[in-house]
Amino acid sequence: MNNHFAELGDVWKHLPLAEILRINPPRQYWETHAGSASYALTESPSRLHGALRFLSCAPCDPDLRDCAYLRDLRSSPGVYPGSPALALQALGQSAIYLFCDVDPESAASLRIATSGFAHGAISKSGGRYARETKSRHAVKRDGWLRNAAVIGARGFYGLLTTCGAGLLASSCALAF
Repeated sequence: MNNHFAELGDVWKHLPLAEILRINPPRQYWETHAGSASYALTESPSRLHGALRFLSCAPCDPDLRDCAYLRDLRSSPGVYPGSPALALQALGQSAIYLFCDVDPESAASLRIATSGFAHGAISKSGGRYARETKSRHAVKRDGWLRNAAVIGARGFYGLLTTCGAGLLASSCALAF
């Protein structure tokens, strides 16, 4: 379980993520360290300085009052949307999703959040997925993901895939 949700770092990560997803929605969204889809928004000193402060200040700021992140925070009072929930809200059924996390609670949360989505895959292996596989690994889920190559750099692991005609030719892979 991620105990650092809704802190200032999440605000700095989720604010641009929500805007990017709104402005330039990808056809595919992948996260190697997804965390839970959402969290109960409880009060803590770091959350008072993070998302709770953003919720109280952003409506008064002309540059933030209409942002996608504020809209998403307000959509379910008392619930903090993790990046998977932000992606699911922004992209809906139009995208293909791959969420990975090592925490069983997070994986369960992701399964529930994606249960109504036609194109979604959950892996409980998270970042370990890359360490536990060979450099090329065949993955197939509903025919949409094939020939995945696993790469790593200083502890960050991402996936590249060949989709249809070319390498990421018509899609965007986001890993935050």
